[in-house]
Amino acid sequence: MISTKVCEGYRTVIPAEIRKKFNIEKSDILDWKVSGDEIILKVKKADIYSIIGIISDDTLDSVESTR
Repeated sequence: MISTKVCEGYRTVIPAEIRKKFNIEKSDILDWKVSGDEIILKVKKADIYSIIGIISDDTLDSVESTR
C-alpha cells in the first residue's frame, strides 16, 4: 500500500508508480466514487475537446483559420 498526505487545499499527489501503471497524464480526469467506506478512483483519458486551449499559439488568427 502506498500512502500520500492531503495538503493545503485538499490536494494530494498521485504516486509515480501508480501514474506509470495507469498511464495517468496531465489533463486526464479522475472520477471519484464512494463505495461503503472505500473511495474508488477511475481514470478517464482526456479527449481532444477537453484539452482545447492547453496548446496556445498567439500567431494564429481564429477568424482566418475558420475561412
